[in-house]
This record gives sequence, structure tokens and C-alpha cells, in this order.
Amino acid sequence: MALSVPSQATSINTTICLDASEDLRLQVGPAQQNYVVCSKTMERASIVWKKMLSGGFKESRPTNTDTGWVVDLPEDHPEPLLIVLNIIHSRFALVPKKLTMRELYNTLVLTEKYDVTEITRPWARQWMNHVRQAKSPLQMWVAWALGDATTFVVTVDMLVMRCTVDADGRLVTPKGWYLDHARFEALRPDDILGSTTIDCNRVLVPVTNTGADRIAALRLRFLTDIIAPLDLLISLLKKAESGCCSLCAMTMLGSLIISAAKSGLDPIPRSGSEFLGSVRELVEKLDGLNVTFPHESRKTADPLPTLRSLTQETIKIKSRLFPAPTWTTL
Repeated sequence: MALSVPSQATSINTTICLDASEDLRLQVGPAQQNYVVCSKTMERASIVWKKMLSGGFKESRPTNTDTGWVVDLPEDHPEPLLIVLNIIHSRFALVPKKLTMRELYNTLVLTEKYDVTEITRPWARQWMNHVRQAKSPLQMWVAWALGDATTFVVTVDMLVMRCTVDADGRLVTPKGWYLDHARFEALRPDDILGSTTIDCNRVLVPVTNTGADRIAALRLRFLTDIIAPLDLLISLLKKAESGCCSLCAMTMLGSLIISAAKSGLDPIPRSGSEFLGSVRELVEKLDGLNVTFPHESRKTADPLPTLRSLTQETIKIKSRLFPAPTWTTL
């Protein structure tokens, strides 16, 4: 649904007056959309704006009273900034009741930039309800900003389970978006997803503060934990340790390798970093494995049920690796 704002809001170079004082003109975006606002209202709403407008910076009020006060904001998007300006100027009837995921994300980028996200609280639940089923990577950042802990965890789970890695090592979403793209980093908490290291099979992997890197590290952790029992099984079979005889071990190993190849695991990954697919894809491939036994009486020694059980246990407890958000406002 399009933004529910007056038509002149998107007419470039049309001046929109939000306050009768008319003491400050904002020129927003590359095309310089003009908004006439009250400087005192902006300063009361945001400490960032207060420092910018009265802190001696180039945006501060000009000493020459004959010169109009104009502030350029070339990096801001006009439409989401108008939403923010309408809220702080008490023009509530012009605040949209519904936003698309992209519109909501762009709006929150600006509220975070100017430290005014709190002003969105009266609309936050309704906005979030409208985009809750979007299944977009942006949902993780939006849920974090609005304090929707449930949606945050669900989105992290979806990304960890379904993202893949391309040949250059970049994380790719199910829709083909690169998760490290700048579009996903504009709204980024420094401590999103917790610690600076993640334990991957007793090896601490350093993680930067970007959401993409933390998703990648969690994905690697799950892949490593899921592959470890399979790798151990293969090592035992190579040593002819099958609980029976060397013929059993060789037959089971050979049939396992052939079965894995048919499932798309050729070669069989020895670690999480060797598998470029998603966690969900790996689980499906492991479910399709089977082994052959030369002795009919030894079928009770099939190790695959145990392997699948360990995989499901890893998936079941994965939520423990997701940090519990300490903020919940929705």
C-alpha cells in the first residue's frame, strides 16, 4: 500500500509547510524536497537536531537575519522524513496507518539516525502487524528497532536456517539478496545478536557487529554441529569400526558415500564451512541417506537413526543460541 500522505508530499520542489512559524526550511534528498518547519519543535524532539541546529554547526541559524534559514539534508529520503516531521509537529492525521516493509524500514532508519524512534510508539504495533508476514531480511532490523522480540527471533531463525553462501563467501537470502548489502546495514544495532564470538565445535569464531556476519556465524555453528556426527561416523567406518567386521564397514561406507552423492553431497562436507547450501537443505539431504548391510542380521546396527536424532536435537535447541532480547515494547 502506498504512503497515506497528501499528494504534494511526493511532488518534488513543492514546498510543504508544517508549521506557521516558518523559521526553518529543510531541503531533503538529492532533489531537494522543501519542508518548512519549526526549529524549536525539532530541537525539542531530538537531541541530535538540537545539537545540529543550535550547536554552532553549519546547519545552525545564520547570524545574518536577512538570510533565510535553510538546512540541506541530501542523504535523507523525503517521504519517510515527512512521516517523522508530521509526528513531531502533531499532524497526526497525516501519519499513515500502514507502511510497506521498505517504507517502514526507511522511516526507522531516520528515527534511529535522529534518536527519535520513541515517537513512533503509537503507530508501531499497527505498522508491525501490517508487515509481519513479509518474510524479508529487513524484518530483523525493523523488529529490533520497534521492540518486537517475537518477530525478531522468528526472522533470525528463518535467515539462519535458509540463507546460503555464494562462491565469494557472501550470505544470500532465499530471495537472492546479499545480506551484507548496504541496504540492510543502515539500521543496525551495534550489539544485535549478542556476543563477539560464537563457538563452532569448540573453536571461537570472531564476529563483527554487523547483522549479516552474526547470521553467518550462527549458520556456520549449526552446520558444524550437524555435520560433526556424520564426519565421526565416516571416520569410524574408514577404520573398519562398525561393530561387526571389515566387510560391514566397507559396505556401509561405500553405500553411504553413494547415497550422499545421490543426495547432492559429493563430496561429503567435513565441516560447516565446506557446505554452501542452507541449514535446512543440509538437513533434508541427510534425511535421504541410507546404508547397505552385507549381513541381514546386522541391520539393527544402522547408525543413521541416531544421526538423524542428533540432527533434530541440534535443530531443537538452536533457539538457545539466539540471544533473548532485553527490550520488548510490542
